[in-house]
Amino acid sequence: MSNKIRKLSIGAEVKERFIYEVRADRPFFKDMKNGKVEDFFLHEIVETENHYNIHLRNNDEVHFWKKEPKNQFTAVEFFLD
Repeated sequence: MSNKIRKLSIGAEVKERFIYEVRADRPFFKDMKNGKVEDFFLHEIVETENHYNIHLRNNDEVHFWKKEPKNQFTAVEFFLD
């Protein structure tokens, strides 16, 4: 079984959690770049000692986007092989 993170849910209340989910078929958000709208996909979530690093993909480029701290309000789901 792999340790690749599939989904990160952050928040104390289930209905109010913010969810980061790695998906290749649905953009995480859209942004204007060079005068046209481009799709950004959540590419990877990497666990470190104190936080999670979130990386986005735009076309063939992967960019570090942000850090989310580890705490008792964070739930993690992994990919199943």
